[in-house]
Order: sequence, then C-alpha cells, then structure tokens
Amino acid sequence: RFFERYGWRPLTAGEKADVAAFWIEVGTAMKLRDIPPTFEAFEAFNVAFEEAKFRFAPSNRVVADATVKLMTRQLAFLEPCVVALLDEPLRIALGYPPAPRWLRSLLETALTFRALAHRHLTPPRLFAPVRRTPPSSHSSDPCKNGDTANARFFPLFSVYGRAYAKSGYTIATLGPEAGLLGSFQRPPKTPP
Repeated sequence: RFFERYGWRPLTAGEKADVAAFWIEVGTAMKLRDIPPTFEAFEAFNVAFEEAKFRFAPSNRVVADATVKLMTRQLAFLEPCVVALLDEPLRIALGYPPAPRWLRSLLETALTFRALAHRHLTPPRLFAPVRRTPPSSHSSDPCKNGDTANARFFPLFSVYGRAYAKSGYTIATLGPEAGLLGSFQRPPKTPP
C-alpha cells in the first residue's frame, strides 16, 4: 500500500505477480498452509487479518520502539516521521499517539512530490543499477542450481564495513548470531 501511494508509478501486473510469487516461496519455506495464491488475494488476506487481529499489547510497543530506533539510529530526529507514516490501525496496535496533523501532511506532500518528480523529471536509466551483491559468474554457483541456502554472496559494499569482504556470506550466517549488532548478540551456545 505504501508503494502504491508514494511510489513513482503503480506496480504493473507482472510486478504484482512477482511479489506474490516471492511471498508464496517464503511461506512455503516456512511450511505455512493456505498461502494466498495471488497479489490480490494477499491484499485481501492482509486487510482482513488487520481488521480481525490488530490489537494493542505492551509487547507490540516494545518491538516497535526497537525497530524504529534501529531504522533511525543514525538520524534519531526521524523517529517521529516514521511513526507519522504508519497506517492508522497499525499506529493504534503499536500504541503510538497520533502524529501532529502538520507533520503527517508535510510528509505525505513531500513523498507525493518526490514520486511526481521521479516520474516526470528524471531521465530514463541508461545503465542497469549497481547491485550490492552481484550474481556470481562461477559455474559452481549454487544459486544457478536453485540452491540459495548454500550460496555464498560477496557484496560490493556493506553497511557493516568489511565484515564479509573476504569470505562472503551465506543467508544462514546473517542475523544477530553473526555478532554484527553488538548488544543484540546472543551468548554462544554451549555444546551438550
């Protein structure tokens, strides 16, 4: 919904199908049942789920506060902006007070102008954008065989410095256990 409202153009039917295919794959990997088969079915499920299940709980606010702080840790003054952009049912379920009307209007106007400027004032791309993690050219690349669980990725740059520069990473090595988030690192597990 956010992209539909503030993106530089609406998603195409093909992009919607790709989004659905991605989440179907994620749900299948998580062994979920009754996964909606289309983008439209996902949207209907999402709206019905929000209406039926979104309720405030103190734990919601704890997780939301940590997430907002993580998102804005370099620019803490943006915390009110993140909260101001939340949909109303989500804001209520997370226990945040309503954002000032002027802030919400300012952000909505800025994002709308950004979308219009991007749509009408930026020239078409002449080259493909640089990917953070380029596809491997090795014939033994597990991704080429569909085995992304064992694939090793080598990013061109990283928000965590040079943590993965030499040895790359696998999806399984990402997350707090990898030790990149400092205070979020869990203590090592002791062998049985």
